Amino acid sequence: MTNGAVYVRLTPRAERPLSQFQLIDMARESLQDIPNVTLSVSNVGFFGGSASGGGGGGGGRVNVSIRGPDLAELSRISGEVLEEMKQLPTLQDVDTSLNVGNPEVQIAIDREKAADLGVSVADISDSMRLFLSGTADITKYKEADELYEVRLRVRPDQRRQSESLAGLMVPAAGGGGAGGGLVRLDNVARITRGSGPAQIDRYNRQRQVVLAANLTTGAPLGEALDQVRGIITQTGLPPGYDYAFLGFGRFFAEAISSFLLAFFLSFIFMYMVLAAQFESFVHPITILASLPLAIPFALLSLFLAGKTLQMYAAIGILLLFGIVKKNSILQIDFTNRLRREEGYDRERAILEANRARLRPILMTTLSIVAAMIPTMFGTGPGSGSRAPIAVVIAGGQTLCFLLTLLAIPVVYTLLDDLAQFRFRERAQAWRLALARNFSGFFGLQ
Repeated sequence: MTNGAVYVRLTPRAERPLSQFQLIDMARESLQDIPNVTLSVSNVGFFGGSASGGGGGGGGRVNVSIRGPDLAELSRISGEVLEEMKQLPTLQDVDTSLNVGNPEVQIAIDREKAADLGVSVADISDSMRLFLSGTADITKYKEADELYEVRLRVRPDQRRQSESLAGLMVPAAGGGGAGGGLVRLDNVARITRGSGPAQIDRYNRQRQVVLAANLTTGAPLGEALDQVRGIITQTGLPPGYDYAFLGFGRFFAEAISSFLLAFFLSFIFMYMVLAAQFESFVHPITILASLPLAIPFALLSLFLAGKTLQMYAAIGILLLFGIVKKNSILQIDFTNRLRREEGYDRERAILEANRARLRPILMTTLSIVAAMIPTMFGTGPGSGSRAPIAVVIAGGQTLCFLLTLLAIPVVYTLLDDLAQFRFRERAQAWRLALARNFSGFFGLQ
């Protein structure tokens, strides 16, 4: 089996009416009728070369490596998984790195007979390498100041005939000297023609088969990975066999875990900063209560815009946290100032703070949404990658605007009641403790 690749450089986006993905679909449709050819058409990937998996696997958006000790069992398992992957609507251009149709000459050694004649498997292997590959140095030749390596190899006309291998001589015990000799290869081995893998891939001292596929247009990577994981689980791997995602799949999993850690640390650091700013352990919780509202609204915005959750969208969610949190800070800070400096009761302070801060919150929201519109609807180079960030920020901020004005006062009231309730409990406990101490003191007198 032979492989080939063609790289096509597109003209700038402003000079062509079709997008990159539309051109990919057109090219795939026009080439799919070529007989006896496995084709894969995709964009250039981040991990070197084309993102396609054509011809050898390992380059598609979805790459899964199945590993184990036995190549025949790997071939069976990967074949079953491959057929199931071809049925998934989220995948296309499904291919495998295992090509077992490569013609080869197979040498089956009769180990008992070889042992009787004093021929080791290593000697046979070294003889094959010496006569066929021509990579072993058998001596040195010096002429004047130049030193040349001398290598031995069978003539090309003999290498093309498997029958010539039968007459090759391999050393027996003693290496041809006293107590040893040479034995014909066909005396200790059976030479046949067959087929086998073009190459055997290994990872961590295990054989592996890589299944690669591209995503259909608009299909989310996370959903495709979950489907492939379910297929492998349903197929079942024998003991000693395992699987792992490579390339974009592995990067996606690492990115998800990294962003979850980033989200957690952002909550911690924001709480620390707000606790120092407000000199309170309760008010930062009230402000951060707006952040859980931002996540579903951000995902809803992506859904309504027809976008998927990817790395750029996750960055947009982090930016959205800071923007949404700002509205809550304006509300809580002004409410506390009215209660502390003006002597307002809580309900009146909340209503007055919402009324006074509505204008700046509305102005900043409109300015942010307006600033994101060019990025959302841009058509220049890289616009497809930048658009999810703008969608998350603009849509999430718009949907959070009204709900934040309603939810934050409610959370503020509940936490303030809880704080006052605990304070009353502590004050009562302190009074009882002081009373007992004074009683004991006077009793001792």
